[in-house]
Amino acid sequence: MKSSFRKQRGHAVLMFILMIPALFGLFTLAIDGSRAMQNKARLGDAAEVSALALAAQNSDSDWENKQLATRYIDAYIKDKESIESIKVVRTECKASQQTDCEGGTRYNQYAIEIVTKHSPWLPAQDGMVGFDGDYEVAHSGIARKYQGDSIDISFVVDYSGSMENYWKGKRKYIAVRDIVNNVLNELEKYQGVGLTPNRVSIIPYSEYTDKSPTEGITDCRFEDQLEQCEDDCIDTYNQCVSSCWNNGCRNKCARRLNSCQRSCDREYDERRKPLGFVDELRYFGDQNKVDTGSTLATLWQSKANDRDMVCNFMRYEENRSYRFYNVPFTDRFESVKDDLYEFRPGGWTGSYQGIIKSAQYFERLDSPNPRQLMVILSDGIDNVERGTFANGVPTASLVRAGMCDVIREKLNARKTADNRPVNFQMAFVGFDYRIQDNKALSDCVGRENVYDAADPDELLDIILNLISEEIGHLK
Repeated sequence: MKSSFRKQRGHAVLMFILMIPALFGLFTLAIDGSRAMQNKARLGDAAEVSALALAAQNSDSDWENKQLATRYIDAYIKDKESIESIKVVRTECKASQQTDCEGGTRYNQYAIEIVTKHSPWLPAQDGMVGFDGDYEVAHSGIARKYQGDSIDISFVVDYSGSMENYWKGKRKYIAVRDIVNNVLNELEKYQGVGLTPNRVSIIPYSEYTDKSPTEGITDCRFEDQLEQCEDDCIDTYNQCVSSCWNNGCRNKCARRLNSCQRSCDREYDERRKPLGFVDELRYFGDQNKVDTGSTLATLWQSKANDRDMVCNFMRYEENRSYRFYNVPFTDRFESVKDDLYEFRPGGWTGSYQGIIKSAQYFERLDSPNPRQLMVILSDGIDNVERGTFANGVPTASLVRAGMCDVIREKLNARKTADNRPVNFQMAFVGFDYRIQDNKALSDCVGRENVYDAADPDELLDIILNLISEEIGHLK
């Protein structure tokens, strides 16, 4: 028995030795095969993420697209010999009606095909089983950027004196200007994609907003009042003369007539320079106490056309001026950038002025876009010059009286030129102060639409996120 066992043990050893090449071949195939499968999976992830990134970037430059895809491939697959090929195909649907596109919405689509080359860790050699030289892995991905409806955006920007102060190493008004320019650059990418162009309006405010020299009443002559005053002078003269019996009395009446007419000239015929700013508030008789009811009743009326405000209202300082002005809605973004470059801060803070003026500009649009967004930017709570108002800063009272609700209700009731509903939204973005202290603006826009920016980069991200869902989404 022992001799038979020893003979079988020798056979087993011999059989094992003969099987070693086959076992090693299985080992090498398992190692490099699993690695090839892993590279295939990683390349699939890289292709999918690259397609999403390409759709988000939405560039029509093949070179830019391949450079972006290469960065993702390099990040996902480290142990490759080379990227053999990258093919990016961009297609789009710009149908005049959204329902003409597949899926019912206009889109840009990016399809990517990637091939990479790899070297095996244990290649076949000297009769050993394994991968016979380098091998290639291929994968593809596809993503679409759906284009949302065109949008009208109004930036209601704080230009009070505190915007001269520094914030994270840059003056606040310059930081905000740069941010708005970046947003305009992003919107520019989507011009021509929607049925109508995106539009932007800029409403700078301090304690007032600006009235441009060509807006509303530009000449404070009072022709009707002058004529009536002169008629009254003549009536008085005639009454005086009718009671006279000698030349001395008539001469006295004539002197009175001349004095009366000169008084009319002084009061009504002098070319008074119109105020260069607009106050959207209405006041009680003492001109120092805000009439909230009258203010809301005239909310949609341009005060630039109100002669009492522009020419007569003695409450205002006629020499007050600002180095900023309102920019009505436009799709010429380069001109908006030029305007912003001219603006400089000055004055106190009255956000309600900008909100009301912005709402008027929205309401004036004959053909509103389906999406409308008012973005209120402020570096502090409303704090107008002490003593200006007998009943305190009116922001909270205007909000409690329903100012923001009236604006939302009016603008959300509108229709586009092709009879689609308009979706109007208000958002408040505060920076460089405790926004929880600004309860009035928070109540105005709603708590869910209040944002706190810690630095300029975050402020830009907030604004871009606000408009991103309006101008498109990835799939």
